[in-house]
This record gives sequence, structure tokens and C-alpha cells, in this order.
Amino acid sequence: MINEDLYFLIANDILKPIGTSPNIADHLFSIEKTTVSQSLLQTGQPVHPTDTVSVVATLPPNEAVTVSGVKSLHAEICRLIIGAEHDIAIVNPFFDLAGREKIAIYLQDAMQRGVRIRIISRNGLIAKRPSQADIFISPLKNRSLVNVRYFSRAEASVHAKLIVADDKLAYLGSANLTGRSLSSNFEIGVVLGGPCVETFKHMFEELWRLSAV
Repeated sequence: MINEDLYFLIANDILKPIGTSPNIADHLFSIEKTTVSQSLLQTGQPVHPTDTVSVVATLPPNEAVTVSGVKSLHAEICRLIIGAEHDIAIVNPFFDLAGREKIAIYLQDAMQRGVRIRIISRNGLIAKRPSQADIFISPLKNRSLVNVRYFSRAEASVHAKLIVADDKLAYLGSANLTGRSLSSNFEIGVVLGGPCVETFKHMFEELWRLSAV
């Protein structure tokens, strides 16, 4: 928390000092919960949400790997898709049929709710053959809600893996949307909520602008 935020909370009797120090960052405070809503309403200051982080992973099967506080990467991606209301933005280099089987039903359900799906991938059409992304989306019925673009340059291509649902949640990690990444590789990532998601959405929009059909 920056010093300006601390002084605002102190000035509005939300934080009460219980231990002092020459450095404001080293003070100890108690929180006066009963004054929070009233003070904020009186000053007209909005309550700013904070970022949330959930650690997600795919752990190799048949291995004695247990880590507390880690959620299933596949399950949390599905949860992100299920919760989308307007837009799902995906940046992903590699797809396969096994990966499609693991999440296509959730994407199809989102489209039935009117959710738009946009995908940025790599390599596009090569020798008139469908790309991995084209094969991935082929069973999705309402194709008017699905758009795929490709970012590829002589010196650069897509390597990031990012999924953003509306402006609410974002997955960022190592996993491609392939069967192995979602079930047996060692993959790790985070599901983020809060103000930082808007930054990732802006990043997607800029990459979308630079990508080609």
C-alpha cells in the first residue's frame, strides 16, 4: 500500500495507530470496521478492488507430487470459461484434438449464452492446410461468434498462453490448449482477478490489432 493510501485511511478514521515508528510503513494499525462504509461515502472515494491470485498446475500422473494451495489448471480454465458473460480472449500457440475434447464443450456452452470467442495463434494457413486453431474450433456450432487471427513475423511469433474472460479473470501460464498440457505435462500458471485483468485485456486487444486473419 502506498503512503497516500495510508494517510487517506488514517484521515477518515478507518485506520487507528496502535504502534508508531518514524517510518509510516512501519506503523501498526487497527481497522475500525464500523467506520469504513460511512467514511468512504462521506468523502466520495471509491473502494478500489485488489488483485487476486490463484496458483494452478498440471502435475504428472503417477508421480508423488503434492503441493498445498495449488488448484487444477484444467479445472480452473473450465471455471473461467463457464463464468464468462460477454467475451473470451485466448492467446495460444498450439492446439490439438485431445485438448479440444477437454474444453470444447465449455466453449460451446459459452457461445450458446452469446459469449464471443477470439483466438490469437501462430502459423496460420500453411500450404492450404487448416491450422491447429482452425481444427480446434471446427466443432463449435455458432461460428459467427468465433474469430481466429494469427500473429507471425519473420523475427517473432506467439509464445504466450493467456485466456481472459471479460475483464474479470485471466489465466496466464505455461500450458498450451493440448491434451498433454491439460492432463500430464508439468505445467504451472496463475488465475488472476482484479484490476490487473484489464491490463491483460488491453494487451490482447493490441495483439489482436496487429494480427491477421
